[in-house]
Amino acid sequence: MTRDAIRVFTAAATLALCTSTAVANSRSAFDAQETARQLKELRSNKRALPTKLDELSALARSQHLVSWQSKAVVLDAVKDLVNRSARNVRSLEMHFGALPAAKRAAVEGIAAELAAIAPEVNQLLNDVRENQLVAAQPGYGARIIALSNRAIEARKTTDRLVQTALSARPAPAPSGD
Repeated sequence: MTRDAIRVFTAAATLALCTSTAVANSRSAFDAQETARQLKELRSNKRALPTKLDELSALARSQHLVSWQSKAVVLDAVKDLVNRSARNVRSLEMHFGALPAAKRAAVEGIAAELAAIAPEVNQLLNDVRENQLVAAQPGYGARIIALSNRAIEARKTTDRLVQTALSARPAPAPSGD
């Protein structure tokens, strides 16, 4: 092989290495931006959840004025918020290994909160669909109010976790030297 051929191969290899490094760096930047976007969306959904549950609590307290269908509609909206949040968590969990520790902690904390709230939302919705009269019982209203209080606490925890995750500085990438 001639010296010129070796130089050409060396230059091609160097160019390929630089290109792959630039692509990897831009990909990690995109992932960081996407992760931040999804965490902010999770926080937004978790903030909307107590609001909807407060609305449902108000409906439960004025049970003689409100139909069971009205309560079911609001419960459906709550279930949609929980499902949207669960989809975001699953999406973040797909890249879990690549996330910094603070973002992993936020995802784990939010997933745990969703796991605690989701079954009760489903049970309340199933109860009212199976027996419309259950919506008029005092125990049903008490369950809604308890769920609303749990959602408020979960929102506070989510705000703290997401704020910590978004303000954490990413670790510097290891250099090739």
